[in-house]
Amino acid sequence: MGIREYKEKYLAKAREYKAKNKEHIKEKNKEYWKTEKGQMISKIATWERRGIIYPNIKELYYIYKMTTHCNYCWVELVEGLYGFNKKCLDHDHNTGEPRGVICQTCNLRDVFATCVAPSENE
Repeated sequence: MGIREYKEKYLAKAREYKAKNKEHIKEKNKEYWKTEKGQMISKIATWERRGIIYPNIKELYYIYKMTTHCNYCWVELVEGLYGFNKKCLDHDHNTGEPRGVICQTCNLRDVFATCVAPSENE
């Protein structure tokens, strides 16, 4: 059996398994995306689709997760889909470079495009 025949046989088995176990696979995927690793993969994929470029994207994810306050207005950030204090990763739309983790309000105002964030010493 050559490589081509083996590949075709393998793919046929995989299709058959998926067809028989559709609900089981769906449930497993649902569980996976709720795990920490699944959430990290999802967030990084979203950033990459939006054009964010960073040499070590996993490091950026951990910085994002550890940030508790907006880098501009210092309001406490919340995780989730909605709210003015929702955590956002701001980035330059021309270069793709991340500028900071900010709240939804500052992101909508696009503060970082026109202002420099205040330093921690002020």
